[in-house]
Amino acid sequence: MSPSEWIAIGGMSMTLTAAIVGAVATLWGNRDTRQIKGQVVNGHGDEPPLRDDIDSLKAQGDRTEALVKLLVERQVEQGRDIGGLREEMRLEREERIAGDQR
Repeated sequence: MSPSEWIAIGGMSMTLTAAIVGAVATLWGNRDTRQIKGQVVNGHGDEPPLRDDIDSLKAQGDRTEALVKLLVERQVEQGRDIGGLREEMRLEREERIAGDQR
């Protein structure tokens, strides 16, 4: 065989090797994808898809956050009310003490 034939054979073998490596990598990637799909998709027909479960949890979290904000606002309001009552009681106590000292 002449050197040009060897060069042609070498070029074809490198091209074939690259194609085989690409095919193996694709198959290997598909195997990983199947594993991930198995973890994400519910296997039971009567259950909702995982995405629906996640969306439901997010909605519950949003509602909980709104309720917590409302509770915090009410607590701040109650704190102000208690502070006002303390002030009124302090003034009343001072007036009584002043009245007793006369």
